[in-house]
Amino acid sequence: QHQRHTKFQVYRYELFHLLKNLNHELLIIHLLNILKLQQYQIKLQKKQKQFVKALLENEGVRAQFYPNQPTLAYQLFQLNKDNYLYIGKNGTVGSDIQLTAHDGGAIALYSTPDTLSNDLTLSLHHIDVEKISQTLPFMPKVKGELGGDIHVIDDHKTVSAMGNINLGNFEYEGMQMGDVGLEAIYMPKQGGEHYFNAFLSANE
Repeated sequence: QHQRHTKFQVYRYELFHLLKNLNHELLIIHLLNILKLQQYQIKLQKKQKQFVKALLENEGVRAQFYPNQPTLAYQLFQLNKDNYLYIGKNGTVGSDIQLTAHDGGAIALYSTPDTLSNDLTLSLHHIDVEKISQTLPFMPKVKGELGGDIHVIDDHKTVSAMGNINLGNFEYEGMQMGDVGLEAIYMPKQGGEHYFNAFLSANE
């Protein structure tokens, strides 16, 4: 168990430094150089035949995911046919990805049209935490229903975010925790300062 924990810490350390040192503009330029044939397909999972189709569009990369019924983590989802994820060379990001399951679960990543900033929202609805935890290594035994929204605004100078996450009937390693909620907001301030406020609630 100690060795697993040590490996997890190493993986987390390497991922943190990878993201920290990532130059998004250079990444987009690199992708544009790769996509000289105007179209590039990447096979994600051969057995499930899931693909990403990436196209050059307006000095950026526009990706589309298919098939329309992918299996993610633990169950079958219905994916909107007109889904897309756009990343522009100038830092513009746009998205319309909607995943719905037969049990009422849903995941959506969508943007609001805005020429001055990136306005992105990640929405979760009736997500079965227990099924997800069973597919991930090093995860404790948890149960509950996850829902909420995370909203991010990037004006190409600063990034602000706010979120409201709820976990209903939460159970951790067999211990009943009730309904747990988290509301948080982050905003940059002048002079290099940052504002962060979070409110955690629990109702047994």
